[in-house]
Parts: sequence; structure tokens; C-alpha cells
Amino acid sequence: LFQLLSISNLMMEAFVTLATNDSYAIGALVWAYALRQLQTSKHICIMVTDAVSHELRSLLAEVADSVQPVQPVLVPASATSAATAALNLLGRPDLQGESLGLAKLRVWQLSQFAKVAYMDADTLPLVNIDELLDRDELSAAPDPGWPDWFNSGVMVLRPSEATFQLLMRRAADSPGSLVDGSDQGLLNTCLADRWKSADISRRLPFGYNCLSYAFYSYLPALRHFRDSIKVVHFAGAGQKPWQLSRRPLMDQTAEFRAEFLGEWWTVYDACVLHRLASAGHSPQASASVGSSRADREQRLAWERGEADYRGRDGFDAVLDRLRQFVDGLD
Repeated sequence: LFQLLSISNLMMEAFVTLATNDSYAIGALVWAYALRQLQTSKHICIMVTDAVSHELRSLLAEVADSVQPVQPVLVPASATSAATAALNLLGRPDLQGESLGLAKLRVWQLSQFAKVAYMDADTLPLVNIDELLDRDELSAAPDPGWPDWFNSGVMVLRPSEATFQLLMRRAADSPGSLVDGSDQGLLNTCLADRWKSADISRRLPFGYNCLSYAFYSYLPALRHFRDSIKVVHFAGAGQKPWQLSRRPLMDQTAEFRAEFLGEWWTVYDACVLHRLASAGHSPQASASVGSSRADREQRLAWERGEADYRGRDGFDAVLDRLRQFVDGLD
């Protein structure tokens, strides 16, 4: 029986994400509950760093099959200044406090799993994606910013200490390998051949990692391929759902951004909000995630040109809200 259990554990496949602080832990909660709602049959593992509080770890343990503490990956001193400059150029100084975003590399040390589908905590699965784990290492979608690179926000890989050590040696010996100052540059300079030279099945369709900032560049394609989008990735500084309000979105991409943000907020409202409150999590931490479903429906109606001028969108109601806002500045 012990041998059978050992073989079973060795063959286990998992969806894995990483929470580097309490904000990303909220993203990980929504991600995990979305997978549960979509009835995944795979193990759900959430890696956490020391910056994630005990309260959030307890909530993560309620939905995940395992919560795996991991240590930061320290950037070699020889690469620190160049990596920091690259992050500033990329507009992501926020990653500098996370060991330059390299903690994700710990996924290669999860030797308890035979295969892993790693997904950033700012991704949201829209449909069951268990078939991702039918693919082999290294499977990923092209990055819209430079399609000869893969985007590391969604990857299928096989944990391997040898691969982890290879990445660490490359970072130490070749400071220039941290092209973007974070994990994606290192992974592409070190492992791109496993992706580019392999068979076409390892190039994931963009629908498995639909980056929200790509909405701006090719709206017709977004409309055409909407039904093939399986995972939305809210990539970029200031673009995480928990960083955004639910105010009306007034550009051409509003239709899609509102839809996908609404999907995220729906899972948050149903599965996460009350658990945060029960755990005594500060209201300020969840206030930025948005307001009620009624507010979202009001916003969508406004964007369709269906304003309720005799009710919530009328002059008196708007004036009351302005007064509340001004009073709050005192």
C-alpha cells in the first residue's frame, strides 16, 4: 500500500500559484475558488512567502489542497543594479520588493508533483482547463510584447531541482540574463529553446493566457476569438482587479474589461469577501476590490447608454454622492 501511495504522489499533477503578500493572496483565493467552481480534478497548491499573513494563509488552506511556504530567491549582487534598472524601464518598480520577482522559480522545486501548470495569482480561469496538464514541458503562450518569448504567467512544466539550479547559475553567471529584471527574462534566456524548438503543441494558444493589456492592440481579434478565451491574465502594474474600483470604464475595451473584471468580482463576492470579513481582515484591504453586484450592474447599464435618470443616475443622487465625496476629504 505504501508503494502504491508513493507512486500515486509521484504521478500527481497540480495547478500552482504564488502569493508574495496579502494582496496577491486575495488574487490567489479568487484563482483557487474559480478552479473549484470549474470542478478541476487536479491538486491545487499555493506557494506563499513570509510576507503573507497567518490570517490569509488560513483562508488559502481552506480552498487549496496544499499551501507551500517558499523562501525568496535572492538575486546575485552582480545583477541587482541592472535588474532594478530593467524593472524601472518596464514600469514595474513594485516587483523590486519581491526579490525582483524570482520567487516563482521555486515552482521547479515542488518535487512532490510530476507535472505542474503554474499560473500567476492575477490570472482567472473562465472554464475548466484540466487539459492543460496533458501538455509537456515547457508549454506556454507567446508574449504579446515580444512573441519570440513566452509569457511566464501560465506555464506547464515538470519540477526539477536540476532545472532550478540551472536557472540560479545563469542568473549568477550572466547578469544580463535578467533582461526585464524579473523571472520572464531569465526563463526565456535560459529555457526558450525548450519552447521554441519543441513541437507546436508546446505553444499554448493565446486563449490560455489572454493578457488584459493586449485588449488595446487588437480589439477586432478579441471580439472574433472571445469564445476561445479560457484564462484572463490581469498583467501589469495597477491592473489587478483588487487594485481597481468598479467605476464605469469609458474606452472601447470597456465591454471586455468590464466583462472579465466582472467575472473576477463575481467569484470574489461569492467566495472570498465574507471569508475575509470572518477572518477579521481589515475593511481597507478589501475596499479597493470593489462594491456590490448592484453597482456593477449600474455601471454596465451606464456603458450601454441605459442610465436611470429618474433613480440612481438622477441629478439628486449624483449630487448626494458628490457631497459624500467632498465631505470625505475633510
